[in-house]
Amino acid sequence: MVWVKKSDLPKMNTVNDLLPLLQVMEDDNLTEFQYVIENGKWNVIIK
Repeated sequence: MVWVKKSDLPKMNTVNDLLPLLQVMEDDNLTEFQYVIENGKWNVIIK
């Protein structure tokens, strides 16, 4: 594990939903990051 610049994250091999998760952590208007199964497919819901 190493510290990296946020701007470098899109170039790195990370979990698929890392950037939306970081968005929820940084935006005071967002409070929820959920995985919801719809029609047999996992979807990310951000609120």
